[in-house]
Amino acid sequence: MRATLLPCLIVPLVLTGCLTKPAEYQRPPLPGGLDWQNGQNAGKQAADSQATDIWWSAFGDKGLDAVVPVVLSANNDIFSAALKARIALLNAGLADVAAIPTLSGSLGAGRTMPLSGAGTARNNASTNLSLSYDVDLWGRIAANRAAAGMEAMASAEDVEAARLTVIAATLSTWWQLAHANHSIASARASLETTYRTRDIVATMLRARTASELDRLQVEQTIESQLSTLAALERERDSQRAALAVLLNGAASPVPEPQILPEGSIPALAPGLPASLLSRRPDLRAAELRLRATLRSTDEKKASYFPTLSLSGSLGTGGQALADILSNPIGSLASQIALPFLNLKQMGLTLQVSEVQYQAAVAGFQGTVLTALSEVVTGLSARETLMRQEQHLSRSLALQRQVQALYEVQLRAGSIPLRTLLDAQERTRQSENALIDNRLTRLRNEATLYRALGGSPTVGS
Repeated sequence: MRATLLPCLIVPLVLTGCLTKPAEYQRPPLPGGLDWQNGQNAGKQAADSQATDIWWSAFGDKGLDAVVPVVLSANNDIFSAALKARIALLNAGLADVAAIPTLSGSLGAGRTMPLSGAGTARNNASTNLSLSYDVDLWGRIAANRAAAGMEAMASAEDVEAARLTVIAATLSTWWQLAHANHSIASARASLETTYRTRDIVATMLRARTASELDRLQVEQTIESQLSTLAALERERDSQRAALAVLLNGAASPVPEPQILPEGSIPALAPGLPASLLSRRPDLRAAELRLRATLRSTDEKKASYFPTLSLSGSLGTGGQALADILSNPIGSLASQIALPFLNLKQMGLTLQVSEVQYQAAVAGFQGTVLTALSEVVTGLSARETLMRQEQHLSRSLALQRQVQALYEVQLRAGSIPLRTLLDAQERTRQSENALIDNRLTRLRNEATLYRALGGSPTVGS
């Protein structure tokens, strides 16, 4: 008897000595030169503030202030992300169930009768109640619960990331719609100018101071402008459809915008985004999944240590339903599984899990670098586009002066019509360039704020 029990006692003791503690998570090295915020408290504070962060109001666009809340309540992408987060939370609950005893029971009744006709029929009834419990000796169940919990938290961060993406897309679409309407209005104003030029040419034709070539040139310019106007109207229809998709079919609470916001672009605090890792929900989700991968590695390691299962049952039986509580039979059992005996499989599985964690580390670092690149690119474009707007504004003012002088000279008959038409076209191009620059600046701001985690202030 002693010889039989001795191996069962020695093996768990030997394995206990070989058991290592759960791996402690260390944040992978991040790009140097930044004082990255550490710890989970900063991330929690950022997550709590984002739910009430209405950063789009910094642009002073009343239409956006009304549209964005409707989009957030109706958009299908956000709803889908919320459902995935709910599934992850339920899966975390299932992982918690593994840590508590499992109770099961059954109740049965039957009747037996000899086929030969001899003898008497008998009734029988039975009940059974069983309880089983896996003892978490090595932390396998705890590691699985931790990994599931981190995945649930990461899925919640995915919802915030979806909100940021949808808000940025709403801003971009709203402004592109405003740009299309603004461009259409500008194109119609230019067309009216050309119509007035045609009237001047008609008057000059009657006075024999203009030629048929002048008339044809004006008509060709008008047809070209009408073609441009049709293209702009088609673009407006496209942006209307995009906004309807963001609203998930819901009606816009306000009329569509006619011009781009005229206010100044909100200022950003100086400095690099050192708090980026704690502010951006997609980065928080990536780090949570990295930590979950580490805990999954712990779970795989622990799964090769002996498992101890305890079970007990209580059963009764009798020939009548009234007898099911008589003569109860109870049993207790324990079982030790030794999965470590499959040494080859254990070694390969552990190597795979370690490589998976290394791949997750590389992916996390790449995600952080991409996020940093987005912010740096957005900040650089912000400065460049601002300088470009200053040059375009001065260029348009000068071009309008040139056009006005040419109109006077044409009436005096000192220049050909083509010169004025070319000047008018350059004026239209200058106006469109300024409008395009404004749209590009606004869209860059939306992208930059999303890259910063929703706040218009880098240092916050």
